[in-house]
Amino acid sequence: MMCGNASRCIGKYLYEKVFRMPQEWKDREVILELEGVYPSAEVLLNGKKAGTCRYGYSGYYVPLCHINAAEENVLAVEVDASRQPDSRWYSGSGIYRPVWIWTGNKTHIKPDGIRITTLSTEPAVVSVEVSVENAENRNPGIRSIILQNGRIVAEGKGNKTEISIPDAKLWSAEHPDLYECRIILEENNEVLDEQTVSFGIRRISWSTKGLFIN
Repeated sequence: MMCGNASRCIGKYLYEKVFRMPQEWKDREVILELEGVYPSAEVLLNGKKAGTCRYGYSGYYVPLCHINAAEENVLAVEVDASRQPDSRWYSGSGIYRPVWIWTGNKTHIKPDGIRITTLSTEPAVVSVEVSVENAENRNPGIRSIILQNGRIVAEGKGNKTEISIPDAKLWSAEHPDLYECRIILEENNEVLDEQTVSFGIRRISWSTKGLFIN
């Protein structure tokens, strides 16, 4: 889908997808994920602007808020590569990574909305921050469950929490021990959304002698 000929890639490109909304999408959040479009992309749904991304080297998300339930929809991605050359090397143009449709509860964990930071290694403490979308009129709870090899080793609550992990194994190139953090968004015993991310714990230091891990 990406233009690979430098002499033919100057201009504007249009990608279109015509679709009907599946019944299971009713009353659900629908999000378009574009992993990579270069450069200056604009997303339109039925001719109306839904989102833009001027930077072409990172993925981004566009909520599709006004899908027609009873008729065909036209999803379009416009790519403007008319300004060439626009980098130190030939970059190409167009959609060069996968495009996805995600659906879920209106109140949900934001895509890429989980941030885990190592605060200390002795003892091991991590900070877990969770960003939630469309929670203004609800009061969902957030649970963070830390697992190692499928076994629960620690837990925390809230959209920002510090969690101590007993007898933590540090990540290294020789022993790449990883943990999982399962985030559960729930209200009145109903799970609204759930995501799991992997992370490692390590201690980084540097001096005139070099960079050291653990």
